[in-house]
Amino acid sequence: MKKINLFLVLVLILSFFSARFANAVEPNFKIINPYNGADGAGPYSNWYGIVSHTHTTVTGADAATPDQLFTLASALNVKVVPINDKDVVTADPGNHPGQYYLPGYEDVTDNPHLICIGCTSWTARTSIQDGLDMIKSQGGISIIPHPSFTNMTWSNVSSLTNIDGIETYNGQGYIGWDMWDNGLFNGRKWLGVGGNDMYSWQHEYAAVMFVNSPTDSLSDIMANFKAGNFYGANVCYNGAQCGGQVDRIAGALRVTQNGNTLTARFQVSETDATEITNRGIKWICGRQTAGSVCGTGNNYTVVGDEKYVRPYLDVYGEPDEVWGQAIYIEPIPIDTTVPTIPIADQKGGDYKNNINVFLTSVDDNLDAIYYTEDGSDPTISSTLYVASSGILVDKGFTLKALAFDKIGNSSGIMTEIYTVSPVVPTENIPPVVNGGAPLLSESFVSPATSVDINTPTVIAEPLVESVVTNSDVATNNIVVADNVNENVKNGAIVTRSGKLPDLGVKNQNTVSENTIPSENKGNNLTANVIFGISSLTWKFLLQILAILVLLGMTVLFFNKRKRNKI
Repeated sequence: MKKINLFLVLVLILSFFSARFANAVEPNFKIINPYNGADGAGPYSNWYGIVSHTHTTVTGADAATPDQLFTLASALNVKVVPINDKDVVTADPGNHPGQYYLPGYEDVTDNPHLICIGCTSWTARTSIQDGLDMIKSQGGISIIPHPSFTNMTWSNVSSLTNIDGIETYNGQGYIGWDMWDNGLFNGRKWLGVGGNDMYSWQHEYAAVMFVNSPTDSLSDIMANFKAGNFYGANVCYNGAQCGGQVDRIAGALRVTQNGNTLTARFQVSETDATEITNRGIKWICGRQTAGSVCGTGNNYTVVGDEKYVRPYLDVYGEPDEVWGQAIYIEPIPIDTTVPTIPIADQKGGDYKNNINVFLTSVDDNLDAIYYTEDGSDPTISSTLYVASSGILVDKGFTLKALAFDKIGNSSGIMTEIYTVSPVVPTENIPPVVNGGAPLLSESFVSPATSVDINTPTVIAEPLVESVVTNSDVATNNIVVADNVNENVKNGAIVTRSGKLPDLGVKNQNTVSENTIPSENKGNNLTANVIFGISSLTWKFLLQILAILVLLGMTVLFFNKRKRNKI
């Protein structure tokens, strides 16, 4: 039983650390999600309708007039209405408050046709690529409409550039899912749009798109449309195909991301947030083949081998569909470049004072530097280097440092050996002039005092280190030796600093403060000398005397008590 319990404990511990390790490892891919918005600050709370591939009576007599086109768009909450009549740019009809007009055309010179949203002029093209380039030059959005109608496949467009989108659904029943998925599978970042191409004004719209935008300005709406921050939905105008409901938008889509997990939530419409739960949700991706299904249900977790992922909801079957734009999965190249060996701004050596050492290492993904001070090799468990404070060197030690990048690559080990040897302060001895007379820096004349050779003299200055010579002139900064026991002889006259007047004393010497005589020519002088005994010796003798007095008094006290008892 104990063995089983121990085994379970080990399994739990290993599971815990395995999970921690798995969470710590950076994924080797990145998710480019258009639903984060053109500026990366999405998703936003506002959605605005837009359409593509519209026709008016300029193209066909049974189509809607430009005014009717805007009226029908308003009923479907469509705010941006481009007009794409064939080989002509139709003017803005005006009188459509709260809605935007965009110029454009459908180029039908040859197959495939080309739709331009935002072009102000049309010129017959000389080739497909020429037509795409002309759209690009006008800053328009180029779309290949109804690929199945013109029998166009991926191979027909694989070498073309400047394609912005593929019409995945057309009001006349033509589709382009296969061309779109093949383009996405081969690295094209194409939009998947819903086209109308209707010629009956009663049902001019067969598909609409809703753009997630921070504001209702045309520039913000179009920027997010170009970025793919929108979804498409068919407008079911045949009640038999759409559960008996006519002119009903198939649904609305919300896509969110949490780490590597994507969530698609489908609701009835932009004005009805009731969730659609009884229909099939698919995640289309480019894994082994273009357009393969990678998962079902509301959530999908990206594993990294997909080329792209896009959510799709089949409400009642075609044409009742809602689809999201492609979310791109791009591999991150494996980083095998190791960081440079850390460099110390102050190299190892012997320093007289404490220093702070700062380390640097070069790597685009540098994560951290770790170090030791005991000479052992650093690891990720060693002390973390803090760049703001550096490393204090206030004693001798061996510093070793190691750098890591965010992938886990580590550098070589830096080694620097430091010692700290403070300078011992020395006394400031002034220079002595050749010949023995120190330089005089200050001169003070004190009242004359006679010193008898038999009278002890007390000098309240530091002890003089050597002999004061006859009639010497001295400077400040005397360096003296302790415990000098010398007598003042031959009637020397000594003051704090300076020269005394002649008072008839023989062999008068002039001595200034802090003097170091250079030559023994005259009388020996010592400071703090009483009866030939230095002041330190006197202090010691007085302490001994005080102790003896205390002992004597103690003995007398106890003898007196003893006699009293007798």
